[in-house]
Amino acid sequence: MSDARIAFFDDAAWDWDRDVPDFMQTPVFAEWWRTVSLRHGQVVLEIGCGTGRLLPLICGCVNPGGAVCGLDFSLGMLTKAKARCTGMPIHFLCAAAHYLPLPSATCDVVFLVSTFPHLQPRTRALQQIHRVLKPNGRLYLAHFDSRETINNRHRTIGSAVINDLIPTPNKIIELLTSCGLTTTSLDARPDRFFLYASKKT
Repeated sequence: MSDARIAFFDDAAWDWDRDVPDFMQTPVFAEWWRTVSLRHGQVVLEIGCGTGRLLPLICGCVNPGGAVCGLDFSLGMLTKAKARCTGMPIHFLCAAAHYLPLPSATCDVVFLVSTFPHLQPRTRALQQIHRVLKPNGRLYLAHFDSRETINNRHRTIGSAVINDLIPTPNKIIELLTSCGLTTTSLDARPDRFFLYASKKT
């Protein structure tokens, strides 16, 4: 796969947990997590799982009887995630979101946590998310900073991600709708950018 961002995240993976603050330790994460509905037996996909910070929490919510998949296009990130989740029943896939190697209508929930700007090509990726979600399946999109903060960070952090930006809320909703996903809530504040959507039946 020819994508400069893969090399960028492969290189960043080894120091990621040291250099990038853990969003799970913030009050806003705890507030968001209380809105997430998971139950035993569900099938959950996290796209852009990175070093796997969220995966153990997801795994604990859906098991026994559930299935968890962590997907990332960076092998370096997945290597770190696998080490973090040793012994846990989590399946890992090295793939890009615009070509998800999963059967259709298999996932109850898809997570995009600190990932949405990196979905490229975006329409194709959202179409794939729609495809793998079951009817009434849910999509959780979350960032623990404002849209403006994230976009400014990506514009300055390096050329590989300079164009990985979060569009305006209206544009995102329009895009999701065109891909068959219904936005049911959006919370954009200085410390968060949360969106919840579901697959139309």
